[in-house]
Amino acid sequence: MPTNADGLRLSVGLSARLLARTGLRVPYTSSAALKPESDLPWHDQPDAGGCFAKPETGGWVYASNAEVGDGGGGVYALEFDADGETVAYYPLVEGTSRNCGGGKSPWNTWLSGEEDGSSGLVYEVDPFTEHSGRLTQLVDVGGNYESVAYENSTGVPIFFTTDDSNDGPLTRFIPASGAPSAILAGGPPGTYSYLVVNITYSDGNEGEGTFWWSSDRSDGENSAKDWFPKAEGIDTRTVDGVSRVYFVSKSAKRLLILNLAEQTLEFSSTVSGAFNRQPDQIKVVAGGEMVYFCEDGGDDCGVHARDGEGKFYSILDGPGYDTETTGLAFSPDHKHMYVVFQTDGQLFDVTRDDGYAFNAQSLDIKYHA
Repeated sequence: MPTNADGLRLSVGLSARLLARTGLRVPYTSSAALKPESDLPWHDQPDAGGCFAKPETGGWVYASNAEVGDGGGGVYALEFDADGETVAYYPLVEGTSRNCGGGKSPWNTWLSGEEDGSSGLVYEVDPFTEHSGRLTQLVDVGGNYESVAYENSTGVPIFFTTDDSNDGPLTRFIPASGAPSAILAGGPPGTYSYLVVNITYSDGNEGEGTFWWSSDRSDGENSAKDWFPKAEGIDTRTVDGVSRVYFVSKSAKRLLILNLAEQTLEFSSTVSGAFNRQPDQIKVVAGGEMVYFCEDGGDDCGVHARDGEGKFYSILDGPGYDTETTGLAFSPDHKHMYVVFQTDGQLFDVTRDDGYAFNAQSLDIKYHA
C-alpha cells in the first residue's frame, strides 16, 4: 500500500486528510464557518465516534469521545457542511471520565460509555446541542463500559452494552417502552439480562453454539470470562428480517455473531494477515457486507474489514503511529470514513478516489490471507 504525507499506508484508490490533532485548534474549511478555527483545541485521547445527519444544512455532526480520567473526559462535536468541510467544534458533555466506546440510539442521540473501572456509566448526548449530557439506565451497575448497539425490529429497541473487563458481561437492556425517555435515569424501569453462551463446537479459532439471556449477572460474567473477555466494539445488522449482533473480544481476538431470531452464535478469529493486533471498535455499514474493525496497539495498527465470506482486507495502517486506531465512523452518505490515531489524537477523513461510498460493492481493496 502506498504511504501518504501523513505517514498513512492506504489501499489503492483511497485518500486521507488530517482534520484535527489534540492540543491544536480545529481549522474550519467550510465557507459557511464564521471564523477560521475553533475557540477550543481538539480534545485529548479521542476515542469512539459517530456521525449524525443535519437535514437543515445537508451536512452532519461527528460526535467524539474523550478517554481522559478523573473527570477530564467527555464528548465533543465536529460539524461538517454538505461537502464534508468543517464548520464548528463544541463540547457536548464535560466532567465525565474515560469516555471510551459508544453507539447511536434509535432517535439519533449519541450513547457514550465510561470505561472507568467499577464506576463507569453510560451517558446520552444530543449531538447538535452543547452541554446536553444525560445519564441513562442502559446499565444497572457501574463498570468498565465500552460500546452500545441496539436492535429495533419490534418497535421497542433492545440495547446491548459491552464491558472491557476479563469477566465483563454483555448487558441486554429492554426499556419499558420505545419512547426516548425510557432509557433515561428516572424514567420507567426496564429489564436487564446478560449473555450466556453454550459452545457446541470449537477448534480454538472458530466455533458455533447457542446462547440465552440470564437475569443473574454472575452467569454473564462467567460466560464472558470463558468466551469473550474484554469485549469492545459492537454493532447490529438486520437482513431479510433477521437481526444479528456483532461484537469482539479484545484479549481473545475473536468476533462473535449472535443470530437473535434463532438464538445461535458463531465465532471466528480476527487474526489474519496484517490484522494481527487486538480488535477494538467495529462498524457494520448499512447496505454493504463489510464489517470494519479498528486495531488496538502496535506501530502497525490500522483499519481492516471482513466480508460476508470471512475474508479480511486491509484498508489502512499507520506504521509510524505507535498507538491504536479508534473513532471509526461513516458520514450519512458513507462517502467519508473517519478514524483516529489516539495517542496524539489525529482525526483523519478517508475517502474513495472514485467518489463512491464505502458500502458500494466495487470497493477495490486487497484481500490478505
